[in-house]
Amino acid sequence: MKRFFLFVAFVVLVPASLLAQDGNVDVSKWDAAIFRGPVVEAYPHYIRGTAYLNSAEFHKEKVMYNRKLYYNVKLNLDVFRDIVCVMVPESTIEMVLDSPLVESFTLNGKEFVNASGVEGLERSFYEKLYGGGNMLLKETVKKYHRKDRGNVEFYPIVRYFLVKDGKAVRVKGMKAFRKLYPEKKKALRRYRIELDNTGQDPDNEKLYIALAKFADNN
Repeated sequence: MKRFFLFVAFVVLVPASLLAQDGNVDVSKWDAAIFRGPVVEAYPHYIRGTAYLNSAEFHKEKVMYNRKLYYNVKLNLDVFRDIVCVMVPESTIEMVLDSPLVESFTLNGKEFVNASGVEGLERSFYEKLYGGGNMLLKETVKKYHRKDRGNVEFYPIVRYFLVKDGKAVRVKGMKAFRKLYPEKKKALRRYRIELDNTGQDPDNEKLYIALAKFADNN
């Protein structure tokens, strides 16, 4: 009987913000469903910089986890280990999400997807630059090397991939687009010339996004 009353008291005291409606949960306070993973392990030695994507600061984002959408989750992406980390509210405890259960999330205004099932990709989490009939994905990896006086420092490596029909091809110029869209080779070449003639000098990322959209819609 005592256990029953304790359970009733717990249900009454649970904040309304933790109750799901239409599968959406506002994690403004502690919610056990998403904070059950292992604690993030510290790196065994000091490395200058951070293994996280941009900075070590966690931001309130949304994440689709185990088929449920959570809002206001403090999270970050460790691109060295390829894991999504969340911070338990009202604490500094960082925990690791189970990667296969992470479908997508946002970070600093950008969308990331789990592409672990795509042929030709080796990692789980990629920034989605474009998604239509094809997808253009950006992969950021961090490695580390020794610098002057034995200092060890993280450095990023960025790659781009075009995904079509469940297969990914690395993008390094026009070759990937011609490979996945052989019937559009001439049209893609003309479009690339048009972009060059605008007088603008887009960086690779902007160029790849434009080409992916064109190949998808023409």
